[in-house]
Amino acid sequence: MEQAEIESLSLLELYDQATLMYNNLEEGNIDREDYDQYVDDTTNCLKHAIYLIRENGLFADNEVLDDIPTSSLKYISLYFYYSNILTRPSTPDPKIRYSLVQQQIGTLNHFIEFCVEKQIADPVDVEIYNREEHELTAEQKRSEKIERYKREKDLQKKMQSIMQEKMKSGLDETEEQNEEFERKITLLIIRSQVTKSLDTLMGAESEKEMLSGIVKMLEEHGEIPKPKSPEPRERRPDIHIKSDRHIKQEVAAKAFLPGWNLPTMTIEEAADIDLHEALEREARQNEAQKQKKLVKEFGDSSDDSEEVYKKREWDAWADDHPVGEGNTGTKGYHY
Repeated sequence: MEQAEIESLSLLELYDQATLMYNNLEEGNIDREDYDQYVDDTTNCLKHAIYLIRENGLFADNEVLDDIPTSSLKYISLYFYYSNILTRPSTPDPKIRYSLVQQQIGTLNHFIEFCVEKQIADPVDVEIYNREEHELTAEQKRSEKIERYKREKDLQKKMQSIMQEKMKSGLDETEEQNEEFERKITLLIIRSQVTKSLDTLMGAESEKEMLSGIVKMLEEHGEIPKPKSPEPRERRPDIHIKSDRHIKQEVAAKAFLPGWNLPTMTIEEAADIDLHEALEREARQNEAQKQKKLVKEFGDSSDDSEEVYKKREWDAWADDHPVGEGNTGTKGYHY
């Protein structure tokens, strides 16, 4: 859209046009080649609408929420849309990005503070906004973010409930009832936007801190210093991953195997081993019986071992030479 065309629109027309364009961006209805131009057009519409709000003094500082007409409440959301569209343009320049993030933080703070001042924001969100960031641990921040998400879902359910009541009542409502319905819905929408803005603000603050360091390095060195190359690590052994085909083959080979351990030898081999062990056992038993007999006859004292050996030798000789073997007198031999 041309700037002259934007400036020719009224505040209500700008609101309708900017809201439609913002929703198209949120829902991803814009082609990639037209995206940047569409973001610029949406930003210009929102920027000029906010200019008209301030120029016409639509919201006075001394006004309370009840003093603001229902028809004007919806224009508060334009600050929320504008804060979210500011960082949509893609830019490789950290300085430009840093400037956009700063503008986003300023617009978010203005929107939240306005809703706090007019008592539109949820009391829990007011407490979170007024608290110092460093007072929470990472775990507490995570839990708090989950609670904000739940509150946002509850607000959506309330809006759906009001819409259903409106549809049931149909044309029977008076103009005053219609205005009351519109006011409830608009305030719930703004309250939900405040809850979302707290998450956006925290993310923008973190990004600003990171970009600040990058911009400082650019100003000092003219470029971002490259990180040092890590020291070479010892090569790890290669990991061989089996293919699906090999895995399937292994599974198929084991599919019909029994669930118990199979024998590792034949029956004949087992019988040979048992026979060999039996023979060795019998030999050991015979030797033990012999030793037992000797101990019983001659004792087991180590002092008379020489005498025992002599008796053993004599017994062995007596067994080999019967009594009278050397006596030749009775056999008629004459010398």
